[in-house]
Amino acid sequence: MGRSLDRLAASVVDGVLDDIAAGRLRPGEPLAPEAALAERFSVSKPVVREAMARLSVQGIVAIRRGLQTVVQPLSGDAMAELFGTLARAYGIEPGEFSALRRAVEIEVAGLAAARAGAEEVAGLIEAVDLMASEIRTIDPWVEADLLFHRRLAGIAGQRLLVHLLEALEPSTRETMRNAKLKRDLATTQRALRCHIDLAEAVRAQDPDRARALMVAHFEIVADLGEK
Repeated sequence: MGRSLDRLAASVVDGVLDDIAAGRLRPGEPLAPEAALAERFSVSKPVVREAMARLSVQGIVAIRRGLQTVVQPLSGDAMAELFGTLARAYGIEPGEFSALRRAVEIEVAGLAAARAGAEEVAGLIEAVDLMASEIRTIDPWVEADLLFHRRLAGIAGQRLLVHLLEALEPSTRETMRNAKLKRDLATTQRALRCHIDLAEAVRAQDPDRARALMVAHFEIVADLGEK
């Protein structure tokens, strides 16, 4: 019975994924009611519920009590939940997530520099200006810093990288906050300068310099023992 349920639920999952991939279902749109899905796939309602539960865990759909299940937009939520579970179960420290983020951010910097337009560069400059205005604060500085990196990832044009960094944001926020608490004003000014130079490298469409500056950015954090 268990194997039969698994197989039948997997067939429903595959059918829904095919609908999304083909554009027959779009983010925000509701799926057919449970009874209609059961009839379409020639399965029972419990099989449909199992399939929806699997899709929900994967972040593909949102199950809403008393309402129809809807397709979720692509986001980092499912990955963020997975990272949180892994950290809790296996004792993964923030530094390990920082190492992953470092590898991704260096590539993101190069990709962004290779394809940035004037409007996108203006968005980076706006984030840098916000960082400068909040240089003596803690949480507002961190949020401005996150905004810069979020916009940089958006320029890179790679959805998976964008959502991977989105999923890492909880640990990134904690790391940034701890680093800011340890910094004196001079070190914070070094970090700001690095972001300014990064924005300029993106403006100049210089991927090699952008990557090198992102490495320098992470070295500032490593100097504070947050590696």
